[in-house]
Amino acid sequence: SSGSLTLQRCTFLNNVSASNAGAVLLGNASGGTFTNCVFGRNVAQNGSGGAIAAQSAPLTLNFCTLADNTAAYGAGVDAGSSVLALYATIVWDNVATSPGTNGSFINGSNVSNTLSTVQGSSLYDPLFDPTSPLYALSANSPLLVTGDHNTTISGLTDVSGNPRRSAALVNPGPR
Repeated sequence: SSGSLTLQRCTFLNNVSASNAGAVLLGNASGGTFTNCVFGRNVAQNGSGGAIAAQSAPLTLNFCTLADNTAAYGAGVDAGSSVLALYATIVWDNVATSPGTNGSFINGSNVSNTLSTVQGSSLYDPLFDPTSPLYALSANSPLLVTGDHNTTISGLTDVSGNPRRSAALVNPGPR
């Protein structure tokens, strides 16, 4: 059946698919919104979308991290012909195994990117904390920002359940 998938504060780690979508496959009629989610070390062995394959489904990623995923192409996300919206999301250290592949981190032509860090289009390495299994940012990450730490964004929490802080700039990823 068709319908939209909405997930918050989820982790997708170490999943393997024999074809497309190492962790999540969104069908043609569905769509998905992921908030404060981590996709790490997922593998699409003989296809696309190491973390997510969206086919033609609309996909929104808010405060997510996609790291260390592997696929032939679209190692982070294969958005295909879908609309992909990234907000304060980190897409880093994903590996495309197909030689000469374009879109090794994100494959798709209809991508909007707001306050996100995408390898290949960002100047800053996020500097993940090597002791964190959930890709938390290290204390010296250039992605950590200062802002009004006394004000929270109503209803939003990070992956640890802490209130999401309001600032002119936001800390990307699920923190």
